[in-house]
Amino acid sequence: MQLEHELQKQNGKKLTSVYFGGGTPSLLDIADFEKIFNKIIPHINPDAEITVEANPSSWSLEKATALLDMGANRLSLGVQSLNDEKLNFLSRVHDTKSAMSAYDESKKAGFSNISVDFMYDTPFDDEKFLEREIADFLALDATHISAYSLTIEEGTPFEKRGVQTRYDADAAAIVAKNLTAAGYEHYEVASFGRIRSRHNFGYWEYKPYLGVGAGAVGFDGNRREYPSKTIEEYIKNPLFTDTEELSADNITVEKILLGLRSKVGVELSILNNKQNELETLLQNNLLRSDSKRVYATDFFLADELALRLS
Repeated sequence: MQLEHELQKQNGKKLTSVYFGGGTPSLLDIADFEKIFNKIIPHINPDAEITVEANPSSWSLEKATALLDMGANRLSLGVQSLNDEKLNFLSRVHDTKSAMSAYDESKKAGFSNISVDFMYDTPFDDEKFLEREIADFLALDATHISAYSLTIEEGTPFEKRGVQTRYDADAAAIVAKNLTAAGYEHYEVASFGRIRSRHNFGYWEYKPYLGVGAGAVGFDGNRREYPSKTIEEYIKNPLFTDTEELSADNITVEKILLGLRSKVGVELSILNNKQNELETLLQNNLLRSDSKRVYATDFFLADELALRLS
């Protein structure tokens, strides 16, 4: 119901990308995917990027082949680690063997654009361990690697278990150095690609997007719509949304943060009241600029730079 409602709101405007993600969409049966694809295919551009997020434990050659036939052309595989002990620490239900098998089956099915998730800054990740695991990931020869530093959120199982990250400031630099040396473009703080994710890049460019499903946020450029977060409440009323109106200041701050985290950069025109700060950051090579935009020279400093420019 919500999907049809959101597509009707497009008034014939075609979608340029689709992302099946959040939770574990790969748990869906092939028949369930078919129903969704039948509804969305008439509403997307022929060259749209269609990504399916998958966990190795719920993936198979049959499912990969079926989704490719339906129109999916990009896979995001939640590998996280290629070390069994680390996977167990991360509470993943798959092991290294099944992760490799899922990747190989995806290639065999015909997926040529595969992104793999990589988690670092766990207690395991001293420099030697990290270098070795990066080499293992590079051996996969994926087209994209999403590399995330482990963070411990309040109230999560990790926090309740007293898990600590290494808080190694050099870890991110090691990851970036090794992946870029292997030919991956570092185009966003956690994204390294031989092929960029067009869908994700749209978020950093502050483009509108539809959100369909429990907890899936939508954005029209000026406001966000939040559906029910729980499955039970969502099923009761799939068209319910809480709306957040964004002020001009909110939008400016978000554009600055998202732009500095990525190669999108920030329009100089929205920084008119920060000329002194801007000049200081440029002189210290923390920013670079062209005639229209400024860019962070180090994405990992984006939050700090955004605070100074907001």
